[in-house]
Amino acid sequence: MKALCICEYRQGKLLDSTYELVAFASRLGAQPVLVLIGTGTPDFDGKVYQADPARWGEYNPEGHKALILEAVRREQPDCIVLLHSASGWDLAPRIAAALQAAQVSEVVALAEGGYDVPACNAKMRRLLKPNTAQVVLTLQAGAFTYQGAARRRSRRLTCRRSPPGWNSWGTKPPKRRTWTWQKPR
Repeated sequence: MKALCICEYRQGKLLDSTYELVAFASRLGAQPVLVLIGTGTPDFDGKVYQADPARWGEYNPEGHKALILEAVRREQPDCIVLLHSASGWDLAPRIAAALQAAQVSEVVALAEGGYDVPACNAKMRRLLKPNTAQVVLTLQAGAFTYQGAARRRSRRLTCRRSPPGWNSWGTKPPKRRTWTWQKPR
């Protein structure tokens, strides 16, 4: 079994919650493979697909979806795992639709061959068992804690060109409009 774990990178830093994805894969009994659109090397003993955020942006839904789908094509994972965050909420359904795969949001535990998710404002839980070959999951923050020793021996695979079939921006991401907030005087 293989889990493709989509790392989150913000303001020039890899978020520590990335290791929750690795902990989930470990509990699932899956081999984790990371996708990082960011700089630096994660403390991870395994394969990492890495793309430059200067080119792809810290968050660019269509571009990131294309990069993730290329990693899915290469790795053929059983599950694609994201954090249950703003970017995870946005990317997970896009990826699931492209793969025609089930999508389960806010997984808090593994149980009886399925995924335990909260219901009724977290007063109840329900067990979901997807029936597709691949499944896209988002994990609730803090549900899976990483307890392994971190090592710096990851095998990085750098994305240097656009994935096949994706050319809506050519070689450059679109210009970003930036807004700055100024306090009233």
